[in-house]
Order: sequence, then structure tokens, then C-alpha cells
Amino acid sequence: MDGGWSRWIRTPATDKQVMRIALSRFRARGPSQILLLWVCGVAALPGSLSAMPPFLEPNTSYLSINDSPFVALDFSNGYFHLEDFENDVFTPGVTLTAGDSRIGASDLTDSVDGDDGNLDGFGTTGGSYFSGSPGGAPTFTFEFNEVELDGLPTHVGLVWTDVGFAPPPTDFFGTVTFEAFDSQGDGLGSTGPTGVGDGFASGQTAEDRFFGVICDGGVSRLSVTMAGSSDDWEIDHLQYGRSAPVPLPAAVLLMLSGLLGLNRYRRTAVA
Repeated sequence: MDGGWSRWIRTPATDKQVMRIALSRFRARGPSQILLLWVCGVAALPGSLSAMPPFLEPNTSYLSINDSPFVALDFSNGYFHLEDFENDVFTPGVTLTAGDSRIGASDLTDSVDGDDGNLDGFGTTGGSYFSGSPGGAPTFTFEFNEVELDGLPTHVGLVWTDVGFAPPPTDFFGTVTFEAFDSQGDGLGSTGPTGVGDGFASGQTAEDRFFGVICDGGVSRLSVTMAGSSDDWEIDHLQYGRSAPVPLPAAVLLMLSGLLGLNRYRRTAVA
């Protein structure tokens, strides 16, 4: 393959919604022909074109809901739920099929920092979801109910907040893998293993990281695991929403039509 190139295009709908258009060119006998068009991004694509799900990398600290990559998106035509584990009444349409239990305030709890109303570097006065220890759950799995939610979520994420005991000599450090599944239960991919931990287990929050995925076809299940790394860890701020599809901009549709027309013309000329 030669002459391959790609370019990121930001849609006017929102600066959080990006689509990647990659045009790959093969050189065959005779004139060069455009053989493959791959469209990948968070915006929904019409017709038979499908979007590849982008995983959101846990690169920065998450201290409050304002740090969520979903907070600026428009869910007014769908729904958005935030489970902050601050009480025993869980948000609708999601079932925890593997994991342990919610915990409340304690000297070792690591809730998202801002859940108690103060950004003070500690999460000990909030709630989180805990693996249980010793011998706790190495994996949390969440399943979404399409009927109850009136459609599977297109935007799903959670916040990893803490790791305690781990195989020596790595207490308070470990790795996290985040995986998501489509509406048919097939894997969409994963991110990780990602190194986490700050060497402490007394509620410090600077280490807290967001893991997420966006898929316009819907997410039926997600799992987050520290398997082989620790069974003493916490998460918080499970969040999931469904947004209405965003159509391709007219300029992009015009470009695609032109490329398809050019390809047909070249095939005719060669014949």
C-alpha cells in the first residue's frame, strides 16, 4: 500500500464530537484508484457506514463530574445517568453482575473528590464501589438493560479511584483493563493494562482516572478488571448516556459523493 493518509475533521455540532476520515489508496495496474473509505468517530454515520468505537484514555486526574468528557455533550434527546454510589439506591437500567458492594465514608474510602462538595485531595467522606478484601472481586462487570433504558447507552464510562493490597512488593500500585461490548455482546475492544496507583490507600484522589468508550451502536456491557494485579480496589462515577445521532456535515457528504463518482469514472475509463 502506498500514499495512505488520514486527517481528523471536527464537526460543527460540538467540539467533543470528532470523526476520523481515513482515505487509503492502493496502486494497481493502470491509474491509481481509491479502494477503501474508512470513517471512524463518535458521530453517528448514516446508511450502512458504521463508526468504530473510540476508547477514552485515562490521561488526566478526575476530581469531579466536571472532569467527565461527557459533561459538555447534549443528551436532551436521550438520557444520561450518573451513579456516584453515595447511597444504596442505584440508577436505573444497569446491573452489576460481578463485583462486591458499595461502601460509605471511612478512613480508607476513595470516593471522587468533589462528591462531598469539597475539592480537598481526599475522598474519605464520600461513597464508592469496593471489590472487597481480602479475596475480593478482581473484575467488575456492568450490564445495561436496553428495554428499561429505552435504548442502549452510546456513551459509557467510570472512574477508577484506588488500589490497596497487591502482590508484593507492589502494594498500592497495579494495572487496570477496561473492556466494552456491543449490542450483540461482541467485544468492541479494550484499553489497558494501564498502570495506576500512587503508593497510598488512605483516600488520596490525584490518582483517580476516567475510563470510557463511545459507540453509536450502543454498549450492552462493560468490564473493568485488576485481575492478576489486585483484589483490593475501588471505582466511582459510573456514567452512561444515550445521545441522538449526529448527521454527517453536508461538506463531508459532498466530498464522499465526489470520491465515489470519481472512482466510477476511473473504472469506466479503464474498461
